[in-house]
Amino acid sequence: MSRHPARTRVASVLGMLGAGVALAAATSACATTDATAHAGSSETLTASPAPQVRTRRPPEETGAPPAGQGAVTATNEWLDPMNAARAAVGEQPLTWDPLAARVAQAYASLCKFDHNPKAGAQYASAGGSGGLGENISAGAPTQAVSDAVASWVSEKASYDHASNSCRSGQSCGHYTQIVWATTTAVGCAHVSCTTGSPFGGGTWDFSVCDFHPPGNWNGQPPY
Repeated sequence: MSRHPARTRVASVLGMLGAGVALAAATSACATTDATAHAGSSETLTASPAPQVRTRRPPEETGAPPAGQGAVTATNEWLDPMNAARAAVGEQPLTWDPLAARVAQAYASLCKFDHNPKAGAQYASAGGSGGLGENISAGAPTQAVSDAVASWVSEKASYDHASNSCRSGQSCGHYTQIVWATTTAVGCAHVSCTTGSPFGGGTWDFSVCDFHPPGNWNGQPPY
């Protein structure tokens, strides 16, 4: 991918881990790794102001915010746009899952742009059950939480409910996981990374959301 000083580099990947298989039409470049996991990927460029110079800092942890108004604000940054997308198709709002957020935070802090192959097991170890679905996104040099979620929700334009498929050459599985009818909760994390960049180096932001129960079941519509 070429570098452009007036653009933010963005990459997104969807997946489902711990139970079932994902919607076959989630992406035109999907790869099923085994009977219980699915991952697809897409990369896009989105217009943004020129990159800002940032000093090195440790990962910014937002997966498990402290109690109080700050915690409500942090979780609502994730929940509000997702629930708006769900309301648009008549689905009930998601609630915040602190166990899923713990799994997301621990994995995001590794700054490795790939799916967490142990998400389901880690969720079970934390006291959860039933597996997790997962959306991830990366942006460089920065990507706000709102932009990560917006990149997933924007895939609505590529989803055709009548045929339960994505438009040719497009991804829509991030969106279908967000609006999946039987998914009731989500936990997310956002970190700022200085290693492991999927863009070849430099500072980048990594967002991970783990959904429970997982969606994108093969052959089933999301709602």
